[in-house]
Amino acid sequence: MGTRTSGWHRWVGAALIIAASSLAPASTDTAGGAGGVPVAAAGGKAASTADHSKFKELQGPFKTGPEVTKACLACHNEASHQVMKSVHWTWEAISPTTGKKLGKQHAANNFCGSILSNEPRCTSCHAGYDWKDKNYDFTKQENVDCLACHDTTATYKKVPTDAGHPLYEPREMPKGSGKIVQPPDLTKIA
Repeated sequence: MGTRTSGWHRWVGAALIIAASSLAPASTDTAGGAGGVPVAAAGGKAASTADHSKFKELQGPFKTGPEVTKACLACHNEASHQVMKSVHWTWEAISPTTGKKLGKQHAANNFCGSILSNEPRCTSCHAGYDWKDKNYDFTKQENVDCLACHDTTATYKKVPTDAGHPLYEPREMPKGSGKIVQPPDLTKIA
């Protein structure tokens, strides 16, 4: 009889490795990778080196989300280009193993199904504005929604069918409910 290990030993070993890795301290997420600025400081608030409420460019008033983005880009002039290179913007990536295109652009999933022909609904989470159909302009800098990730008020919400936009005027939602939902205060959020 040899020292052959039965299959259950492998499963137990794998389970122990998984359990141990879940106990390891999580790494701090940073913008731009290792050595970057922490995305969130302790307490869940966004880390920043400046009080953005003091900037003249952000005093508003803002009528639309793209107006806020334009104000953000006055200082953060590379931010939209950085976002546009990310999987969060393109919803696609190339598999390093197979070379095939992956991501929501090219596959169905079990959360929202497929984005094809459903772009206005899908973009209620996407960090962009105006994605209504397959002709979306992925290069327009004002289409990047800075507030989708950088709202520090927890009051910024998009409308599920408005192609990535929040409300801009009060609206009855859902229709026929009698409940009037107010738009977010873009100046306060900026």
